[in-house]
Amino acid sequence: MGCWGDKLYQNDMAQDLKDEYRTYLKLGYSDLEVEDMMIDSFEEYIDDGYDKEFWLVLADQEYKLGRLSKKVKKKALSYLKNVDKKELVALKARLNSEPLPRKKMGKFYMSRPIWNVGDILLYKITDECLFDKNKDSEYIGKYILFQVTATSRYNIGYLPKDEFYNEYAIVTLYDWIGDNIPTEEEISKLEFKKRKNLEAMTLANYLPDTIENGIVKWKKLDFDTVQYIFSFTKRELTKLNIVSLIPAKEKSENVISSEGRSHVNIRCFNDDLISIFTTDN
Repeated sequence: MGCWGDKLYQNDMAQDLKDEYRTYLKLGYSDLEVEDMMIDSFEEYIDDGYDKEFWLVLADQEYKLGRLSKKVKKKALSYLKNVDKKELVALKARLNSEPLPRKKMGKFYMSRPIWNVGDILLYKITDECLFDKNKDSEYIGKYILFQVTATSRYNIGYLPKDEFYNEYAIVTLYDWIGDNIPTEEEISKLEFKKRKNLEAMTLANYLPDTIENGIVKWKKLDFDTVQYIFSFTKRELTKLNIVSLIPAKEKSENVISSEGRSHVNIRCFNDDLISIFTTDN
């Protein structure tokens, strides 16, 4: 992170500044308030010798969004007097050009599950994006069931995590696959699908517990069922056509860790499901 290099956004600090700057604008703070907030938030980086990186990235962001202040422009140009790297030469030209129109920022968006804990979801396996070995699978066109068993929360940058977070559904797969949609009574008798080789899974599915005499003692996660984190976009949800079959009888909250649970990749979803029902998982 100490090396500037040829790219303006080559390090974590630059990306964090960009994300945080735009997030606070979307939250409705004024341009000057956000500028001051960035200076306060990244004070340690500035004091630790990353002042050049900070001012150049902040200036670039303010310029692109039509909010370049005289203070930030002057500070950034003081670092661009004798530059020869293409990226920095281009930035210097931008800052000295006519200001861009002030760009309207969209509303701040936080992801929330569209289902409640306890909802039972229905999905029909399709033949999209399958590996060759699964293109003629007998499971194409079959129905499967999930239940929303919990939710998982993720911090959003440096925002207070008790107020600003993304939340996704954690679903558990039923040990059932069929040609017809089952009744509520039939579903009530089903069990969740178990992981058959949990002990053989990688340490990614374990959490460090304690350290004894310099040796890390690992504990197994407290789940042995097949679980996924559903964090689909609206477009992906429309394409997958996952429907709520039976709503939860009462609303409840169960927020747990996401560790050891897979985020679903839409391109591999059907393949993964077929593999679960055809091999030991």
